[in-house]
This record gives sequence, C-alpha cells and structure tokens, in this order.
Amino acid sequence: MAESLTKNATKFILREFLGDILLFPFWWYLKGLARFSTFCLNKVGEFTNRSRLSPKVWFQNLFVPMYGDYSRSGRAISFFVRLVVALVLSVVFILYLFGFLIFFGGYLALPIAVVYYFLHQVFNLPWPNF
Repeated sequence: MAESLTKNATKFILREFLGDILLFPFWWYLKGLARFSTFCLNKVGEFTNRSRLSPKVWFQNLFVPMYGDYSRSGRAISFFVRLVVALVLSVVFILYLFGFLIFFGGYLALPIAVVYYFLHQVFNLPWPNF
C-alpha cells in the first residue's frame, strides 16, 4: 500500500535532520579534525619550505656572502646580518606555529563551548569558578 507524500517527506526530513544533529560530533572530531589538522600542517609547511621568510632558507645561506663580497669584512658582516635575520624569523615562525596551535585548540573547544552556552541559556547552568 502506498504511503502519502506528506508522511514520506516528514520521515525523510526528520531522519536527515536528526541524523545530521546526532552525527555532527562524530564528523567534527573524526573527519573534520583530520581535514583541519592537514590544513594546519600544510600552512605551517608552506611557511617553512616555500616562503622567502622561512628561517630554513636563511640558515642554509648563512655562510654565503651577500652581494658577492668575498672579503673578510664582507663575509663577517654577511654572516652576522643573516644570523640576526634568521633568529628573528625563527621567532616569527614560533609565533606563527603558536597561533595555529591556538587555532587548533579553538577548533577542538568550539562545539563544547556552544553546547555549554546553549544549555546555560536554556537551563540556567552555573558559571564555572576558575
């Protein structure tokens, strides 16, 4: 016996809606987390390998004289200038990496915070005393 279109549509919508709500945490912390972590690792890898601001490039060229000046003073000045730039860029890289770690932690904490603040609005949960 054929079911009505309304009944079929209602079952489909409820199944899809409830299924998406119930499966969202699994997607967020499994497949979504894998995709987000590869995104973060790719961005950090681009900074370290392909950027002209990469400390790796500056450390590789540490003993190469700048502007083709092969005199002792030119080599000494070149060495110390490149060393300072490489150290500053290492600090920039550490800050960049730290920013992505905070971004990654925010990704992990976002659904938990949303659920907590939603329940706080609905049931008037107490604020945590840290």
